[in-house]
Amino acid sequence: MKRKLVRDRTGNQVVSEATMYCIEPISPDDRVVYSDKEYAVISVLEVVDLDGNIIYYEVDL
Repeated sequence: MKRKLVRDRTGNQVVSEATMYCIEPISPDDRVVYSDKEYAVISVLEVVDLDGNIIYYEVDL
């Protein structure tokens, strides 16, 4: 749970309330529930290995 300034999929700057790491595919505008609070996914970064395989997703909420 850390606030930071990120860009959404349209390029607008918005404040991210938290960063989540997951192994399941997730898309911007999806919803995530954590500790009884719902968050909108702002941006998703695919983290890949040297072969180009996706290892995990870094998700800004």
